[in-house]
Amino acid sequence: MCLKKLHQRGITFRFFPGGTCGAVSDLLGQYLRQAYGLDARYVCGLRDGQQSHAWVRVDDVIVDITADQFEDGMPPVAVASPDNEWHAAWHKQTERQPDAGAYALHSMWEAFVEGMAIRGNSLP
Repeated sequence: MCLKKLHQRGITFRFFPGGTCGAVSDLLGQYLRQAYGLDARYVCGLRDGQQSHAWVRVDDVIVDITADQFEDGMPPVAVASPDNEWHAAWHKQTERQPDAGAYALHSMWEAFVEGMAIRGNSLP
């Protein structure tokens, strides 16, 4: 529903989950911080020298809703420990605070929050 709302506003995730991990991780991470006060972190790693992937880490838990874009990926919604074999294979991991503005997502933020509210997950 949330992605449908973003698409209606002219923001397409047509190939979701492919190629959307950075934007989705920023949106999800910022939402978890604002809605639940969690210390969500955006994490990005490299594999095979050039392939990148991003996910959200909250304390000692990884939340990755785009890992299924890879043939050797995980289920559509992966909740795992940071030392799981698949995520550990992504080297040179960098971490930062999620930022819906990082990918010019500020225009998406309202639609994202609106979509989550429809599902009963509104911001306080």
